[in-house]
Amino acid sequence: MMKTNVEFFIGEVVEAADSETYTDTDSDSLYTILVKTYNDYNPQRIYCRPADINIKQIPLIGEHVFIYRSIGVESNDEDVQIRWYYLNTLPLQSSIHHNSLPGTTIKRTTQKTDINSTVPKSTQDSNVSQQTALGDTFHERSDIPFLQPYEGDLLIEGRFGNSIRFGSTHTDTGKYSQPQSTAFSGPPSSPIIILSNRKPGTPKKFTLENVDDDYSSLYLTSPGQEINTIQLSKEITRSNGFTGSQFIGSADKIVLQAKTGTIVLDAFKRISMNADEILLGSEGATSPLVKGEVLEQVLKQIISAIRAGVIGPAGAYSTPIPGEGALATAESLLNSMKSTKFKIDKE
Repeated sequence: MMKTNVEFFIGEVVEAADSETYTDTDSDSLYTILVKTYNDYNPQRIYCRPADINIKQIPLIGEHVFIYRSIGVESNDEDVQIRWYYLNTLPLQSSIHHNSLPGTTIKRTTQKTDINSTVPKSTQDSNVSQQTALGDTFHERSDIPFLQPYEGDLLIEGRFGNSIRFGSTHTDTGKYSQPQSTAFSGPPSSPIIILSNRKPGTPKKFTLENVDDDYSSLYLTSPGQEINTIQLSKEITRSNGFTGSQFIGSADKIVLQAKTGTIVLDAFKRISMNADEILLGSEGATSPLVKGEVLEQVLKQIISAIRAGVIGPAGAYSTPIPGEGALATAESLLNSMKSTKFKIDKE
């Protein structure tokens, strides 16, 4: 019977395991890293797989992780095969960007452990030098701040200033470095979800999402919550004062595509399109929409001119018969010509 107690170790990530970490050449070694353990006399090199296959944060070279041994896929009722797995990265640098501290496990003689074995195979490291690169394509930055937390928040932060906040409204935020009231307000403990790609800032300092300043963001609010910093290209008045939940997205460009179906914009009250230019059909549209009120005035003038009558070739003056014919029909349609549902700006 296999022992169920688990013993944890700390190891330094020294490299991706034969480039298998970021390729699918070997489907049984996806996300594998090579870790060197701490040991004054007998450090080991161990191939480790992620302990969580659903949520992955692959450590960089020089970062340090918790590792442990457990059963492998080759195990059966007669033979238990051991594999190594890695957990969290230790926050040695207190940085959201990276926590690398390379070279702390360098020894002249090391051990390389096969992933299916508990007994290390001896190897010699010749000309061991400190690895300073964090990876082949990872470029270090010094302008990634932390996201300001509030009591009860669940924050998921990437290495590059991207984040998801599962938070709520707080009415008294004076004890925080970044008061929440500058970003949004609403009833206490009302849930909010914010997904954002933020701009650079001061490292190891707290920052807040800002719907106007972030590269792009998405807000899912609760009734009564208000985004205090949002600024539109044109001031709106008829849609202000809304107290229900809101779905707010902001970016330099927004593309909504229905690959095979239909885009449905459904609103109980109205749909407002707030832009200097609106093109329908394609970006090459050049035919202007007719302004309903202007067209109404033009048609009224034409009808009035026709009603005034004409002088025929023989000098005879004639006028249309009142209330009859096409002219009367046109007059009766004037009042119903303008839509009460669709409206455009007068410019």
